[in-house]
Amino acid sequence: MRGTELDALLVQYQGDLAAFSTFQASPTAKALIAVYGDVARDAAAEPVKPGSDFTAALQHSVAQHTPAWKAAYEAGRASAR
Repeated sequence: MRGTELDALLVQYQGDLAAFSTFQASPTAKALIAVYGDVARDAAAEPVKPGSDFTAALQHSVAQHTPAWKAAYEAGRASAR
């Protein structure tokens, strides 16, 4: 049903697929996924406004860790080439 959109994504990102795969297998990516899992569980357990607390925690985490994530991703891209 979304073949055209998927084809466009492939064309746009096919050059990054190897680097993305390398990044996904990295300790940094695994730690990131674990943190988001912990945040999601904590937010689900919170009875008062879990959505807004989760959103605030997520935005804070993204702001704090984006430079390190980008650096790890770019390092993976460079080594995949």
